[in-house]
Amino acid sequence: LRTWVFLALLLPLPYTWWYFDLLPLAFMLLGTWWMLEGQSWRSGWAVGIGMLLKWFPGLVLASALRFKRTAWAGKAALAAIGCVAGVLAILALLSPQMTLASLKAQPTRSSWETAWALIDGNMTTGAFLLVNDRQDPSIAGIPRGKPAKIPSYLTLLPFAGLGAWLFWRVRSQTDRALVSFLGLTWIVFLTWSPGWSPQWILYLIPLILLTYSFKAALYGSVLMIFLALLEWPTLLSHAIFEGLWLIVPLRLALFAWLGLRWYRLVR
Repeated sequence: LRTWVFLALLLPLPYTWWYFDLLPLAFMLLGTWWMLEGQSWRSGWAVGIGMLLKWFPGLVLASALRFKRTAWAGKAALAAIGCVAGVLAILALLSPQMTLASLKAQPTRSSWETAWALIDGNMTTGAFLLVNDRQDPSIAGIPRGKPAKIPSYLTLLPFAGLGAWLFWRVRSQTDRALVSFLGLTWIVFLTWSPGWSPQWILYLIPLILLTYSFKAALYGSVLMIFLALLEWPTLLSHAIFEGLWLIVPLRLALFAWLGLRWYRLVR
C-alpha cells in the first residue's frame, strides 16, 4: 500500500520530470537497502554513484556509522568516497580547470529560500548559472547574491553538535530506526543548509512512508508537497518573494514535527 501511495504521489508531481533528483534518490534508497541487507561494499558503491549525481546520498553513511560495526561502516565509506575520488581524479586529469570550477561553484553560492536567506536579504530562488556562464570557469566562485551575515561555517558548529548529540541518543537498533536516523540526519542538514529547493522533498517522502504510521505518513507527505508547490511554482515563479516569510516558518515547523517523530523512533 505504501509503495502504491509513493507512486501516486510521484506521478502527478512536476518535480519528478523537471529535475533529475529521482536518480540520486534511487541510489540513496539502494544504498540504504543494501545496508539493511548487510552488503557493505554494494551499499558504499551505490552511495558513491549517487554522490556523483548529487552529494546528498552521502548522508546514508551517518546511519552506517551509527548502526553498523566500525569495520562494516569503514568498508561502505571507503567504497563511496573511493568512487567519488576516483571519478574526480579522472576528470581532474582530463580537465583540471573545469573540475576545479565545478568544485568551487556550489560552496560559494549565496543563501536562498531558507531562514538564512531571509536574514541575508536574498529574496530569490536557487536558480544557478545560465548554461553559457557554466562554460566560463573564471566566474565559478563568484557569489550571485548578498553575502551571509552569519557564515555557514559558524552555524555548522552548533548543528554538528546537535547531530553528535542525536547520534549518541539512539537506542533502537531496528531497520526502522536506521531509516529513521537517516531522516533525522536529513532534518539537521536541511535546517543548517543555507539553501533549499522544493524538489528536495523527493528525498524525504520515501523515508516518511517507510517509517511513520500510515496516517501520519500520508499527512506529512501531502503537507510537504502542498508547501513545496505553494513555494514553486505558485509564488516564486510569479516573483512573489514576500511569500517566503510565510513558507519558510511553516516549512521549519514541519521539519520540527518530522524530526520529533523520527527522534522518538530512534529512541
